[in-house]
Amino acid sequence: MLEIRNLTIQLDRDGRYLVKNLTLSLAAGEKAVLAGEEGNGKSTLLKALLGQADWCRVTGDIRLDGPVGCLPQFPAFEGSLADLFGSLPVWDYTDVLTRLGIDYDSLFSTQSFSTLSGGEKVRYYLLSLLMQQPDILLLDEPGNDLDIDTLEWLEQFLILCPQTVLFVSHDETLIEHVHPTILHLEQLHRKSVPRLTRSSLAWQDYLAFRRQSAEHQDQVAAGQRRDHQAKMERWRRVHDAVEHRQNIASRQDPKKAAAL
Repeated sequence: MLEIRNLTIQLDRDGRYLVKNLTLSLAAGEKAVLAGEEGNGKSTLLKALLGQADWCRVTGDIRLDGPVGCLPQFPAFEGSLADLFGSLPVWDYTDVLTRLGIDYDSLFSTQSFSTLSGGEKVRYYLLSLLMQQPDILLLDEPGNDLDIDTLEWLEQFLILCPQTVLFVSHDETLIEHVHPTILHLEQLHRKSVPRLTRSSLAWQDYLAFRRQSAEHQDQVAAGQRRDHQAKMERWRRVHDAVEHRQNIASRQDPKKAAAL
């Protein structure tokens, strides 16, 4: 289970709020995706949950029940593959190795982790997380640099895994297939007001709902502008009429002009 109460994240460099007084919870086994534009604070939110957002002021209560596994956007490890998997129960994960396209013997290789390709780093690092048997997974762009076969495996893993999973993704196909809870992080009013919208809709249905809401808001705003213009026009007619009568009265009866 993951629970957040009154979480506020404020950037040190310019004082901008990425989230403000955010409260949400994810049940055991629930899958949720953090979606939104670049720069809205999705990766920083994951870091804040782990107490690693040193460039921000973070306040509020964060509760993570059980061990946590975190896949960073750019996985890094100082050492070889043998160092990464040395103390982990690799023999229990041969089926996962096959689906990830990883050779069993490679887990004991002296090859440096830093020399792997981007996709290989994601696969090996994710495998090491699974072997640590976390209850909560925080994944930052887990689909980065993966081939089609591994992406399909990732989809099935996210659907079937028993862990609570919070992941960041811009991959609409991945989001649509996994059908997680949507946590849409936005920056409104020229990036001065943060907002997080939670939805259980499928991704395409959520996008359609947002389009309809935006169209409705545009219609309401257009109606308000028309009403305002009509009121101002009525005010101008009254003003011009009173000003005309005042000009006439001021020459004949100054007191009446003052009353007008």
